Amino acid sequence: MARPLVAQSFNTQVLVVGMTPTPLSSLQLTQAYIDSLILCLYSTAANSIFYGDQGVTTGTGLELPVGVTIELSISNARPAYELQDPLDAITTKVLCQSVKPFEVPFVYWDLTQLYAIAAAPTNIVIAAVKRAWV
Repeated sequence: MARPLVAQSFNTQVLVVGMTPTPLSSLQLTQAYIDSLILCLYSTAANSIFYGDQGVTTGTGLELPVGVTIELSISNARPAYELQDPLDAITTKVLCQSVKPFEVPFVYWDLTQLYAIAAAPTNIVIAAVKRAWV
């Protein structure tokens, strides 16, 4: 039996970062299940950008210098979840208890909580990588 193929979606968009905190949520909703985010500031940009929460400033944010690309990634490894659930089900059946449903958590970026700011309006490119399996 062959394993099913799942295509990894990839979406790039240009965002103008302003002099007030600019939300990245306009690009993707939380339901998009973004597990990796790539931020690129062109080498021709006039200034750095800073990113953080809604209160980010050029003095408190994490700096993305001119000409730099970074990846913000969440590792969603599923250590032993595939074994844990069936073993829990077997144990509860042997002990004549009711089986509790078990759900594997998935951690993803909530882009409604990520903002960027710059000293002057600056273009950045954002690549949002969605979870390959749902």
